[in-house]
Amino acid sequence: MDRVKTAYSRTKMDYSPATLSFRGDAAPLEEPFRETYVALSLRRVRIGLAVGVAFYTIFGILDLLLTPAVAPTIWLVRYGIVVPIAVLAFLATYARWFPRYMQPILAGVVFAAGASLVAIIVLTPPPTTYTRYAGLILISMFGYTLLGIRFVWATAVGWTLALLYMALSFLLVDRPMEAELNNSFYLIGANLLGMFACYSIEHGLRRDFYLAHRLQQEEDKVREANEELAERVRERTARLESANEALRVEMLVRSRAERALRDSEERYRLLVENSPLGILLVDRHGWIVDVNPALLDIMGSPSAEATRAINVLTFPPLVETDIAEDFSRCLETGEPVSADRPYTSKWGKETHLRYHLAATRDPDGAIIGVQGIF
Repeated sequence: MDRVKTAYSRTKMDYSPATLSFRGDAAPLEEPFRETYVALSLRRVRIGLAVGVAFYTIFGILDLLLTPAVAPTIWLVRYGIVVPIAVLAFLATYARWFPRYMQPILAGVVFAAGASLVAIIVLTPPPTTYTRYAGLILISMFGYTLLGIRFVWATAVGWTLALLYMALSFLLVDRPMEAELNNSFYLIGANLLGMFACYSIEHGLRRDFYLAHRLQQEEDKVREANEELAERVRERTARLESANEALRVEMLVRSRAERALRDSEERYRLLVENSPLGILLVDRHGWIVDVNPALLDIMGSPSAEATRAINVLTFPPLVETDIAEDFSRCLETGEPVSADRPYTSKWGKETHLRYHLAATRDPDGAIIGVQGIF
């Protein structure tokens, strides 16, 4: 139990609870995380912008059906300002400079869409204007969850729009106080739920990134220990014929190095067993050598023994989904492989696997298997 607590404390992520930014010893990870976040989010951002423009455009039909008298003015705002801004943002995602300015650009798109809806609410005569606040809730949730905006930016935009709506609605829109309070409470509640969702999403992504970094550090330590041990063995073996004293010294040095290696491997084992990421080791022939509890849960496997009975190169479901081909390519070329594929396990559990495969090598550099992180 003490070892488990020690391993957990070493994997505890140091971050600011308010902004989620890495701090302390983890502060150097902030910039690499942001670069990785942009790379992983870019496709989602483009899809989100396209879907958002489509929905925002289609909702213009309501302007004509509910408020035909002011529809031309509303359309000027909707199609003359907001849609072009969103389209320009979509095109900007293909520019080299976009990753650096992704967050303010996306936050600006959400603000423009929300501010336009506030303007539409002010322009719409009662009683139709009483219910149009619901569109602002949709825009806020879109910004919190679907567009890849980080927690700090999404929160700033969401509450700015909420305050803008409540201020202008109170000053410029003639509606009963009961309706005003109802709309404000729903909008505040939606922002709180959106903050929670956005916070949870980004926290999970940061946790995964941090654990992957720690795993890489432990792998480097194990590899360095192996290389150091092999080098010392080679140096001391050449002196064995000179004297028994040299042999005694060699045995003492080797014993200390092996003890350090065992300690490092034990720390690595605890880190793997307690990791929320699924991890497995495969030998050169495709047989599963080791698997951690997180991967058993992902696959719905009843036990590690049942999972080791699977050969990742020949198991039909893995072949059909091209996962077997990814393992084979990693074994043959030694190059890392990353993929994202749907999969139904041997035990009937359906999941969507996002994984990274890396070749494992012996001290001479020969490929002896593959390590997969899911």
